[in-house]
Amino acid sequence: MSTKTIRTSTLHREMSIEEFDNGYFYAADLKAFAREVGIPVGNFRKIELENLIRQFLRTGKVPDCKPVMPRKAGQACDKLTSDMVVANYVDDKKTKSFLLELVRAEAPGFGRKSGQWYWLNDWRRKKTDFRADPANAGIPEKDALKAWNWLEAQPGPKPKTYAEYRRLSFPETPDGQG
Repeated sequence: MSTKTIRTSTLHREMSIEEFDNGYFYAADLKAFAREVGIPVGNFRKIELENLIRQFLRTGKVPDCKPVMPRKAGQACDKLTSDMVVANYVDDKKTKSFLLELVRAEAPGFGRKSGQWYWLNDWRRKKTDFRADPANAGIPEKDALKAWNWLEAQPGPKPKTYAEYRRLSFPETPDGQG
């Protein structure tokens, strides 16, 4: 019986995507390399960093990305009400309890599910990404929420820009302006 040793390559600006994909890199190494080339790290997950680095290696340019930045120590938390827009999400017990209360109010028999907090945070990141996209700048919050809810209900890959949403929502005109 033999065991296969995983070799890690050294990350460098001139490496090919194939070389990158054939290597194994720890998250700390990916973060350090991303910072070195100018990619903002924030709280991107390892797979997200890998995708950003691949994009950098393919184009030679720093991808236009905006991570969801963690809350700074001492910064106030948002008020927890069902009608309040969240600007500073904090993943703590108080917030989770509040969210569970909202879910139970809507679906009393609904129980806990494995991975529920992972999926919530994944959904939250995607929603923030939609609002952070420069193409969506100036779109009123109510329109963005309407678009997001519509997108979530659609099968298949989700559009990432408001313009894509408009084209899908109003296909009868070339620019999607109804």
